Amino acid sequence: MPRKLKKLDILMLLETIGDTVENRIMDFLIEGRGIDYSKTDIADNCEVSRPALYRVLPSLVRQGVVKPTRVIGRVQLYSLDSENERVKALHKEWFLIIRGQMHSMRIIIVTMLLAALVAGCVQRGVETEPPKLSTPPAALNVYGELIGQENSGIDTIFTIRTDFVDYETNSSVIEVATEPFPLNLTVGMKYAFAFEDSGFERIGLWDSISVSEDFTKYQKDGEFIHKYDMSFGDIYSNASSDLVQIKEDRVAANGETTLQAMIINNQNVPIAFEISNVMLIDKEIAMLDLRECGQGEEEFREISIPKVMGDNDTGDGTEIEHVCSKIPRSERLANSIISGCTANGTEGMVDAGSSYAISFDVSCQTPIICEDGQCSIALIGDRKFTDELGNMHVMANAYLKQHLTLE
Repeated sequence: MPRKLKKLDILMLLETIGDTVENRIMDFLIEGRGIDYSKTDIADNCEVSRPALYRVLPSLVRQGVVKPTRVIGRVQLYSLDSENERVKALHKEWFLIIRGQMHSMRIIIVTMLLAALVAGCVQRGVETEPPKLSTPPAALNVYGELIGQENSGIDTIFTIRTDFVDYETNSSVIEVATEPFPLNLTVGMKYAFAFEDSGFERIGLWDSISVSEDFTKYQKDGEFIHKYDMSFGDIYSNASSDLVQIKEDRVAANGETTLQAMIINNQNVPIAFEISNVMLIDKEIAMLDLRECGQGEEEFREISIPKVMGDNDTGDGTEIEHVCSKIPRSERLANSIISGCTANGTEGMVDAGSSYAISFDVSCQTPIICEDGQCSIALIGDRKFTDELGNMHVMANAYLKQHLTLE
């Protein structure tokens, strides 16, 4: 499932574009593009109240940003309209922000050393002089080899052959101009640099800098940026890798089924992934997205809801919302596992910026019995991958396929 907004995400993203209900909804749907959601899904994942959601959603529908899709029972589902021109533009902008690259960064890459050597543009033994970095963004985090430091008394110029810039792979040479900081650094050593601009000093110069030889801290600081580099869900790809509509799969209630899903690599280097502990569950029993209730907290509450354009809901303007569960999540999960069914795990490699189709062979040796003949089945498993900084990301009991029905 796409992420819930956490405090770190708000600092990185919503402080840049504005922490509004509309921006939270669009951010969530852009990340979960290709999947449709109920109003409860949207409100919970965006951490907004239902009344606030119902004030904003009609406007987004009228603008063509969000569209009603399917109706399941009496519940209307919604998704992002990927053909909307505003959505196309926003997706590119949101992607850059969430990857930590939307700092108005004006780093001028002087030379891609390998490409320059191949092209014959750099003569052996001659250092290319990079231009200065001017009009800096609010923050810049660099890890790489210091190849020059010039202290003029007016400013300090750091020349760095980078491994990473803002926690992204970036093999280039950059030059950074700061207020005078005559630091005792060793040329040829690798450092983690953190430059900041308060906006109160001279324009074009960074006015704060911290330097460390500890790559581990730099690696850890960048971990949250790459947490969602591997997207996963009920989305499919055509020959040109364009995302298309959800495809519902049918599971043989007493036999074998092959299910397919798509992994998308959003980072700059290949992702090695591993998926294990795969199993079928009953979503209505597991309710994995529902938090545990606090002491004295009620599981349900009544809220008032206005009519939303395109909505097939009926009623007197109120709705009962399931806000939490008094049953521990681990107990719900254990009770939801469909016995008699097994599924394989898988592992592999996804190239940078591309997608990869994977298959799960599900075998049910005994019939699947559902209450009232209605099943809400999902395939879950433990997902693991390593990001480009070397951080290991593990998500236990994550949804692999949610749109499943019985044959």
